[in-house]
Amino acid sequence: MTAEDPYPETGVENRPLSQYTVEDIPVLLAVIGDLKRLITELRAENAHLKARIADLESQLNQNSRNSSRPPSMDGFHRPKTSRKKGERPPGGQKGHEGHTLQLVPNPYVVLVHTASTCSRCGASLEHVDPSVVERRQVFDIPPPRIIVTEHRAEHKRCPHCGCFHPTDFLSR
Repeated sequence: MTAEDPYPETGVENRPLSQYTVEDIPVLLAVIGDLKRLITELRAENAHLKARIADLESQLNQNSRNSSRPPSMDGFHRPKTSRKKGERPPGGQKGHEGHTLQLVPNPYVVLVHTASTCSRCGASLEHVDPSVVERRQVFDIPPPRIIVTEHRAEHKRCPHCGCFHPTDFLSR
């Protein structure tokens, strides 16, 4: 089948309508029937492909907010900032007074880092007093600990009368 002769096996070629004869009518009707069937098949295939495209586009439009997909499948999208580019430089602004943690006078732990030998001549510095002591403090929040409290109920017997006294756990 080519553009010049769409139905070469039928003997029907592209020619003006005035050149067809009565003998060509059954062949032309058969060609028309074939074309109708082909149009029906193509319409069905077109509808199937449109449905598939709609399904694939709906999958593309899913994210963690409108489906059960995890947020890790969303991909990276830079968050939108409300400030305009170049409005202010990044970091602390001029004139802003900072807030720094101050050194505490009595830290819980003091680690002394000392030099034991001279890096130039190798002499021992074990018994040499420091020239300068520099201080830095690191503020750590300790990890939470589970505190286990065991409750014991003491049951006693009176030494005078022999009466037994069980203790309730809720009494304290």
